Amino acid sequence: MKRGQEDFCAHPLIVPGALNFRDVGGYITEDSRRVRSQKLFRSGSLGRLDGEAQTALRSLEIANIFDLRTTKEREREPCAPSAIGAARYHFEAYEMNDTAILRRMTGTSRQAAEMRLAMIDYYAELPWLLLSQYRKLFRVLVDGELPILVSCTAGKDRTGVAIALVLYALGVHRDEIVQDYCLSEKLADYEEDVAKQLADGAMQRGMTLCLP
Repeated sequence: MKRGQEDFCAHPLIVPGALNFRDVGGYITEDSRRVRSQKLFRSGSLGRLDGEAQTALRSLEIANIFDLRTTKEREREPCAPSAIGAARYHFEAYEMNDTAILRRMTGTSRQAAEMRLAMIDYYAELPWLLLSQYRKLFRVLVDGELPILVSCTAGKDRTGVAIALVLYALGVHRDEIVQDYCLSEKLADYEEDVAKQLADGAMQRGMTLCLP
C-alpha cells in the first residue's frame, strides 16, 4: 500500500519552526521495498532556526547537511554552528545571475505565461547549475553516510530536484515523486515567509531574486 498524502500530512514537522522540514522516508518502491525513515530529510533555510529548533535538529544526529543556497543567500542567513552540530556541512560558492528565470524577470514582460516559461527553463538548468553538489550528494548516499539533510532557501525547487533524483534512483514511482514535491505547497506558507523577509528587510540586504 502506498503512503498517502493525507497520512503524511498528519505527521507533525520534526523541527519546530523550520520551513518545509520533513522526512522523505516511507515511500514504496516499484519492487515493493520501502524508503527508510529518519535517513533522508529535506528543508528550507536553516539560517532562521531558534534555539529550540536547533536542539531538535541536532537530536536527529544528521551526518551530512547539503546547503544548496547561493553564496549571497548563505551570507544573508548563515547556518549557525549550533544548528549544524557534528554534521559535515556541504556548500558551494555560486550565484544565479544568468539563469533563465532571472533574465525573464528583469525583462520588460512579466506576464504569467512568461513566468511559467521562465520556471520551465529554470528547472531545465538546475541539474547543470548544481551538478557537482548533486553528484556529491549521491556519492555520500552510496557511501551510506546517513542521515542526510538537503536544504535550500524554501526547500522547494533546488531541494525538490535533489530529492526527486534520489527517489527516482531508489525506484519510487513517478506519481509518488510528484506527490512528494507537491507537498511543499501544503506544508509551507511561502507568501507569509516572503512577507516576513520583506518586513525585516532581509531581501533588500542581499538577495537579488527570491528563488525557492
